[in-house]
Amino acid sequence: MASACIAAYSAQPGAAVLHGPAASGGLAVRGTVVFSPPAAWDRMAGMFARGFGPDLRLLVRRSGRLLRRPGWFVRRYWPALLVLLTGASLDAMTTIPNVRQFGPLVEANPVHRLVMAALGATVGTIIGKIVQVAFVVLVAGVWPPWCPWVMVVCGLLYTAAAVSNHLHLL
Repeated sequence: MASACIAAYSAQPGAAVLHGPAASGGLAVRGTVVFSPPAAWDRMAGMFARGFGPDLRLLVRRSGRLLRRPGWFVRRYWPALLVLLTGASLDAMTTIPNVRQFGPLVEANPVHRLVMAALGATVGTIIGKIVQVAFVVLVAGVWPPWCPWVMVVCGLLYTAAAVSNHLHLL
């Protein structure tokens, strides 16, 4: 029976199969595991457990401190947040006049363009920047060791975009 030839993920190649027919994972021939997928496959399988979409439980688990204790997150990473918010504010302040002068096509992000076209230059730019900053903070919160660096680099990139907007470089 084919289902009896399937071993568990934890079984190593060459080990005896001790699991029943419902075990999932490696390929077994006559009680010996011939192939067992690497442990990394287990981690990747959790991301796509329900079809092709990502498993948001992984995101919640990895960014737990940000979502469960936002006050702690702000106290811990306030210098990086300050750089991020300053850069995003400067970018928003210099994007609004450019959008008023040249239209929403000056923005590179297509979703941001649609929001600006639908809601106008001022409101669309502000809402777009809030969403962008929230996404940066959420992504940075997933990797605690890199969190301040991700926010500082994004804040500096926002500042560079503000300088570019101000000088009409692009």
